[in-house]
Amino acid sequence: MKKGNRQSQRRLGYDYSSPGQYFVTVCTKDCSCLFGTITNGIIVINDVGAGPCARPNDQPENGRPRGAAPTQELSLSDVIERFKSLTTTRYIEGVNDAGWQPFRGRLWQRNYHDHIIRNEQELTRIREYIWHNTNEWESENGASN
Repeated sequence: MKKGNRQSQRRLGYDYSSPGQYFVTVCTKDCSCLFGTITNGIIVINDVGAGPCARPNDQPENGRPRGAAPTQELSLSDVIERFKSLTTTRYIEGVNDAGWQPFRGRLWQRNYHDHIIRNEQELTRIREYIWHNTNEWESENGASN
């Protein structure tokens, strides 16, 4: 499916509103380090990345993490769009009210990468990728900020 000049990266024929597990990568525009840095292979989040809305709450409420929105009728792209919109609004408020680092144009890159997790082996592989990704990112970008 084409949208403007961009080719969709989504799997053709797959219902992204169906229940399932997805691995999603969303990047800031120009891969700006606005939420923290990686130093010696350790993620060091700053005040922006450490906010209460930056990570899920560990304590479930009625079997669901607090603050989780029902997604039964939302597709994955709907969830990502809402995430980007909400976080951009909150980030702009932080720039204005708390002196967070401003950004030019967009906060987030236009697209995102997703992978449908089909089984436990894929989930394990993705967890390992996430675990080792800070070292990869740091070596590829050449500095530990």
